[in-house]
Amino acid sequence: MKAIQIFIFGNIYISLCAVLMVIFTDRIFNLNSESGLYLFVFFATLTSYSFHWYLTPDVHSSSQRYIWVKNNKILLLVLFVLGVTGVMFFIYTLRDHLLVLFFMSALTFFYSASKIPFRPFIYLKRIIIGKTIYLAFVWTFVTVILPLILNGRNWDPHYTIFILNRFFLIFPVCLLFDYRDRDEDREQNIKNIVGIISLKALRIFYYTCLLFFFIFAFILLKINFSPYPFIILVVPGFFLLFSFGYSIKTKSDYWYYFYLDGLMMMSPVLFFIQNLITS
Repeated sequence: MKAIQIFIFGNIYISLCAVLMVIFTDRIFNLNSESGLYLFVFFATLTSYSFHWYLTPDVHSSSQRYIWVKNNKILLLVLFVLGVTGVMFFIYTLRDHLLVLFFMSALTFFYSASKIPFRPFIYLKRIIIGKTIYLAFVWTFVTVILPLILNGRNWDPHYTIFILNRFFLIFPVCLLFDYRDRDEDREQNIKNIVGIISLKALRIFYYTCLLFFFIFAFILLKINFSPYPFIILVVPGFFLLFSFGYSIKTKSDYWYYFYLDGLMMMSPVLFFIQNLITS
């Protein structure tokens, strides 16, 4: 159990998730990205999430993750230092793309910056009502837009459709997380849209996002994708269709940080399994 908690709560699992999503983008569009990009994304995600959770205050929650974080601050600091070291090494190997990598780093930093207990960062709590959209955008940028930009190809309309499809997969997941954390956010004086709308409105919003997810997937099928990539692309969306009811009732950390986070990398995993079977 301790090893599983380190794997999930120590942000290794979510870092692997990000890498697999980047590799999936790479394989779908035959980008042939440098391997250094994958390792950079892994260490950047590890850095960002370790930083975020290290700064997360004790909100007297019964959550297993909050308890784990409270008892493992030193380990989180070690993982943060490890992540920063990896980022610095692999950003050097990708030094031809420093501008976009620094832009990505700034995006991820500002998401957690409101947790820094000093001015001017504490004022960010007042203006991050759109943090759900912001987080979904950052994940979409890192896992789709970044590898496309670094590849240097001329922009293809297929890329835009895929970006929108990925965003509307991630955004509903973020909505569920924010609904679960609404009490903790209020205690920390963090405002977000989920905390001010009704459950009925949230449900409509959630399923509308999934509708857009399926629409953009069908557009990809119509203009570019073959049937099997299309099927594996929409599978996590079907799981999300049946996840809302239980998600708003439970605060299980494993449901959220293993199952829901894992849905984001379900398509990459299925894609790689299919490649192994057919190779």
